[in-house]
Amino acid sequence: MLLKGQVQGPESLILDGSTIYSGTVDGKVLQIKDGQIAESLPLGASNCDSFDDLPNCGRVLGIRWLNGKEIVVADAYLGIILINLHTKEKRVLLPTGTVIDELPVTFPNDLDVLDEDTIIFSDVSTKWDIRYFFHIMLEGIPNGRVIRLKVSTGQADVLLKDLYFPNGIQIMPDRQSVLISETSMARIIRFWFVGPEQGNSEIFANNLPGYPDNIRPSTTGSFYVGMAWARLPNVTNYLDILGPLPFIRSGLLNVGLNG
Repeated sequence: MLLKGQVQGPESLILDGSTIYSGTVDGKVLQIKDGQIAESLPLGASNCDSFDDLPNCGRVLGIRWLNGKEIVVADAYLGIILINLHTKEKRVLLPTGTVIDELPVTFPNDLDVLDEDTIIFSDVSTKWDIRYFFHIMLEGIPNGRVIRLKVSTGQADVLLKDLYFPNGIQIMPDRQSVLISETSMARIIRFWFVGPEQGNSEIFANNLPGYPDNIRPSTTGSFYVGMAWARLPNVTNYLDILGPLPFIRSGLLNVGLNG
């Protein structure tokens, strides 16, 4: 176990030999060497003590290499950001709030790199930011999207919409399709964005034993899927119970918002 109690909320990881790159709940990107923090770069403000401060500080989620020098991250509050840990340079490629197809990017989550000029990322909700993640789960409305971003121009377009809490993103080896975790549906879908199957989608894995988060490839052609939390046999799962009861979910949501 590395850095127990020293790193808050690491979400996604890059493994580069013995070096690990990750992000934190308070908006920092870390480089970890030999079990110690070698570099730390804050993406936003440093005062994250209150609920209202959080959007200014950042929350680093998905993280990938863009090229041999730069890392691209999906920050739930700040947007899609390109960084160089060695020079401490950072550049916002697409800030949250950017309107795409008449709706704002509100909750960037995970991403993958198609090539050095193309990033595909998930936008969990066009309504709620990460502070209200349970509201998204409880509301159960498919207002999430998967978006393609051009690094050179900043142009973005929606590849797929009407998704339930789209989370983990992993481009398939064919480079024509992408896997997407729909967390609140406990499933993974596959969507073709180019090629002869362009525009088609299918359920890749259904009724998972947990709520899927990030997806990453193994070295054997399979995939690792991190589960946000488990769906255990013989253990009451209130999200499963409330799924077909929208009136109760709506009532609970209103109580939470007004409480």
